[in-house]
Amino acid sequence: MSQFNDKFWANNGFEELRKVIKQGNEFGREFASVLQERAELEILYAKGLQKLHLKCQRLQAYGSIMSVYNAFKAEIDNSAEFHKDFCNSLLENIAKPVKSMTEAQVRSRKPIEHNVHRTLTSLSEKRADMIRAKKAAAQRVRERELANDQVIAAKRANNEKDILKLQPRLTRAEESANKADQEYYDLAIKSERARQEWEGVQAKAILQFENMERERITNMRDLMELCNKLLLAKIPQIQRNTDEISSAISSVNDIHDITTIADEKGTGPQEPEQWLYDVIEGDIMFPMDIDRRKRFLEQKLSTVTKETRMELKGKEGVDTLYKVYDETPDFSGGQDSMMDVKMQIIHSNAMIDFLHASSYRMQCALASITNSTPPEYNLSQYIINNKDKTGNNMSVMKIPLGIMEKDRHKSSDLPDVARSSGAARITSTVITTEPLKDTERSRGYSIDSFDSFDEPERPPVICRARVLYDFCGESEGDLSLNAGDEINVIHREESGWWEGEINGREGQFPGSYVEIIQ
Repeated sequence: MSQFNDKFWANNGFEELRKVIKQGNEFGREFASVLQERAELEILYAKGLQKLHLKCQRLQAYGSIMSVYNAFKAEIDNSAEFHKDFCNSLLENIAKPVKSMTEAQVRSRKPIEHNVHRTLTSLSEKRADMIRAKKAAAQRVRERELANDQVIAAKRANNEKDILKLQPRLTRAEESANKADQEYYDLAIKSERARQEWEGVQAKAILQFENMERERITNMRDLMELCNKLLLAKIPQIQRNTDEISSAISSVNDIHDITTIADEKGTGPQEPEQWLYDVIEGDIMFPMDIDRRKRFLEQKLSTVTKETRMELKGKEGVDTLYKVYDETPDFSGGQDSMMDVKMQIIHSNAMIDFLHASSYRMQCALASITNSTPPEYNLSQYIINNKDKTGNNMSVMKIPLGIMEKDRHKSSDLPDVARSSGAARITSTVITTEPLKDTERSRGYSIDSFDSFDEPERPPVICRARVLYDFCGESEGDLSLNAGDEINVIHREESGWWEGEINGREGQFPGSYVEIIQ
């Protein structure tokens, strides 16, 4: 079980862990140097050993391994006579292995640090591109609205010449605004995926560092124990010192040391920072015709809804793979493969949270301009709304790890976010490393579940709802709706897709497109 992954995230946690690992390597390098100098100073007896003891006092380590090193310091301080043959044994059996182990860990550490730096740099660049695209999209929207106002003014003045001149300009402005917004949306998605890539690479790097630190502690313990045996064989006169070293070695515990490092040097758990997709039309302070604002918001909400459906379908495949790995460990390919699948589940859930929160922001804007009840969202309290340097809305969602754990184990206690009559169904998919249950994947009927060909009993109606926006079904099982229709709701999925019946037709539809009326 990894302890570092839960400790080294917040407040430059990886940098702090990197310093800890580097300090461990430096400790190994210095300790190898101490042993070599110890062998060289054997002929100088007490004077040389005392000088080395003063140098040893500058070395530092964490946990129970330090008590072993302190015992060796005492032995160096107290021992004044050593045989010349002990010098060769000390060099060949202890000093060189420590040095080799330290150098090997330094070589292994470099590419791990480089990979984390690379993904972090990529994330910073993509977020910078996203900010520039947002600024450009906002400017194109302003130009579009200015052109639209000019066309309206020309129509009011019945100036056909100006209308003919301005109409193409409006068309070009609308195309430019759509293109700029699409670029901003694509970069927002790329930015989130870059964050997820960095998160995955760093999580793997933290696990690798933890394994390296555990290996270093274990090897140091074994080498120190070997050194102790040499002392017992060569220097019976220092039996008291060796007894102290034996006692210290017996107390070395890699689990305890890892826990100590995590508790004392850890900076806190992971808290993802997701920059939401903020559309300029969602800014109520931005001057814009109400009908046009509503139309653009509905179009962009439809885009995000489709993306959510695709992400949910993709998550089903990852959940299935996790279940296969969990039930057949030999098939998984080891710890790395299992961790990759778990990280994919976390990233899929994070992307669904990102899309749901972005939908929630747009639906709040729609509710504001239609004077309807705004939707409820059980993660809305973790959305921070600010303005960026250009004056545009900037929404950031930061879900604490503790909240994720609560949702994972107590999903039944989550608040129902579709209680009010005008509320859209917004449900954040909980980040979890557990696979979905079969009953959570499908609510449909199976022919094999019936003993005869009798028509199944019609599901009971749980409520009635009024359709707010037109919905044209694109997949098998979708229920097409027209604004103003009243529909019987028979089931509400956690994913935000509901099942209903109207005029004898049954199918699924997005819950955000309707409001509950009874």
